[in-house]
Amino acid sequence: MGNTLATMPQNQLAQQVKQHGGPQQYREYVANNLQDQQLAAKLNRWYRGKQQALKAALQAENTAKNIADQQQEYNTIYKQFAAVMEKRDNQLAQKAVAMLAACYKKTFCLNNTRNLMLDMAKGLCQKQLADAIDSQYGKGCAAYIASAIKQYYGV
Repeated sequence: MGNTLATMPQNQLAQQVKQHGGPQQYREYVANNLQDQQLAAKLNRWYRGKQQALKAALQAENTAKNIADQQQEYNTIYKQFAAVMEKRDNQLAQKAVAMLAACYKKTFCLNNTRNLMLDMAKGLCQKQLADAIDSQYGKGCAAYIASAIKQYYGV
């Protein structure tokens, strides 16, 4: 885990720490997601096999500029969710989910983002992450995004 954090661009690390509520909370989040069995199960679900996951990892362009650009895209989409939440416009919410899925598709070199997005929706329901998202984008935003994702995928 230390290597993962050491190689991450500082601006992205700072944003992730802020989003998760602090350095210790982010370390716990990373540690939980790096557990071998849990990670293997998620990767298998997301990529539908080890070979596809390996291929995607080799294709990913994780330069500092690409990561910063991706983070900006995510920030823009989360701001759209916050604005849509105020209006309660389901069509705009579904468009924001589609945009988020397209970003994840590009970031993780996935053909289908359904499982990743549904896992994300579950994560947004956890208090620690929900509080961090809500503090950055507005109270209730995490739950709203999770709900929009579930609705988009018919769950």
